Amino acid sequence: MTGFTLTALMRVLVLALLAPLFASPADAQLGRVLDRARDRVEDAVRDRESDPPPAESEAATASPVASESSPAPVASSGPEPAPVAQPGLPAPAADLFDLLMTPFDTDSGRFHTPAHDLGGLFFGEGPAELVVRDATGQVVASQRYDGTPWQEAPRFVDLRPRQSLVYATEPAPGSYTLALVVGGATLGAVPFTLSVATGGDAFTPTTTWSIEGPWATTAVLTFASDDPSAPLRVNYWVLADDVPGDRVRVLERLSRDGTEVETATWSYNPSFGALYAREARFRVTRADLADGTYRFEAATEDGVRVRAFTFEVEGGDVVGHPDSALDTPRERFRTPRSATRYRGGWGGLVDRFWVDAE
Repeated sequence: MTGFTLTALMRVLVLALLAPLFASPADAQLGRVLDRARDRVEDAVRDRESDPPPAESEAATASPVASESSPAPVASSGPEPAPVAQPGLPAPAADLFDLLMTPFDTDSGRFHTPAHDLGGLFFGEGPAELVVRDATGQVVASQRYDGTPWQEAPRFVDLRPRQSLVYATEPAPGSYTLALVVGGATLGAVPFTLSVATGGDAFTPTTTWSIEGPWATTAVLTFASDDPSAPLRVNYWVLADDVPGDRVRVLERLSRDGTEVETATWSYNPSFGALYAREARFRVTRADLADGTYRFEAATEDGVRVRAFTFEVEGGDVVGHPDSALDTPRERFRTPRSATRYRGGWGGLVDRFWVDAE
């Protein structure tokens, strides 16, 4: 019986035994009823005593106890599927241009969440991760993304962040890699080195971080795809120490075989940040580029060179970088074409010609 405790059963038994002492002959029928009730109680007591104790698993189920020392396990969805190359298409890849656009903060020594989405190529919908690895391969920062192929160009994947870039450790001088990872596969990587300088005094100490990597030796010529009339855009990165002073005028000269083609100007401001992405805009179009050797040079009016490189035009078009070949290992692959964004939506395709700066 489960409705009574042993104490309650004993109380009923005592009442059943005492009742006949106070009963009159006229109550004989009531006495017989009580006798039968006493017999039932005694049988119930014997049955209760003979039941085995509950098993430990049953007791735990009946009376759960929360424990702060044993938190509930976190559910895991298991490893994410690696991107699979589709028949007839190149291996999945990251858009290196977008990785290089990740902003860096000299005060904290950390990258920040990109102000735009990242790009990928030749894989489908699914999760991705932007990671920072130290020299041992340990992940020290990560940021999750969701990838969706563009409807306008399904070979290109738009990667939108789920969260901010989260660091697991404090920054430290050393060698690192910024990489896009999908399903454990590295689709693109940017190696870099961090160093730190301290200054000030006991009252106002200062800490300034510096970064070295491909930003100082890389430039990109950009044209709108399939448009011979598209003007030339030159993308390069200006590091914190490249331009001395504040509001310094910088001249950007483009020449062919020693003859000036066009000059653009702009003014540098230290508030632009440690990895300022500069885009020089020229009027000269892709169709205007005659065969020859071209030189781009950005320098201050005082002659301090900021960036310089040369490129070749053959057969009426710019000669591409060897690492833009579609079978290049993904950790050094330089994207020859990118999907751009405009106000959060589709912005069209652009061709990119990568060059190594002097």
